[in-house]
Amino acid sequence: MNYPTFIAIFKEQVARLSVDRSLEFAQRISHELVPEYRTFFQIHQWGNPTVLEASLALAERSRGDWVDPTELTEMLAKLEAVTPHMDNFGDFCGSYALNACVAVYYLLQFLMDHKPEYIYNVGIAYTDTVDFKLAEQDEDITDEELAHHPQMLHAWNRMLEETR
Repeated sequence: MNYPTFIAIFKEQVARLSVDRSLEFAQRISHELVPEYRTFFQIHQWGNPTVLEASLALAERSRGDWVDPTELTEMLAKLEAVTPHMDNFGDFCGSYALNACVAVYYLLQFLMDHKPEYIYNVGIAYTDTVDFKLAEQDEDITDEELAHHPQMLHAWNRMLEETR
């Protein structure tokens, strides 16, 4: 499989997910990425992992229940305030933390209006993290090598399996 094929299939599958399955998927992926943010916080002593954890808790509370739009808007603002900017934190650790924030941000956005593209963005934050980790391990890795790397293929297949 190549990247354009993965993207086409993933977008199509995400668009067909129910709201409940979309939410479950986004929560699972976001939970997996949050430890990257905690590592970033420990290294850089910047940000606030509690905001991401509170965001995940809000998403969990929302399952099958009404979500206060004001509370969501306030949480999104808090999340933006603790999201690392690559101008200030351009290392790999900063990229992983950014991806964690992106996943959680789009999870919260999904709670507001259930747009499938938000779920797609959560999945891409995950695959981007795998991509960046492989690039960190081998700075000379080519796009072709990356597309055939077992870890990248596993990440793509996982996203497709979980959204099937």
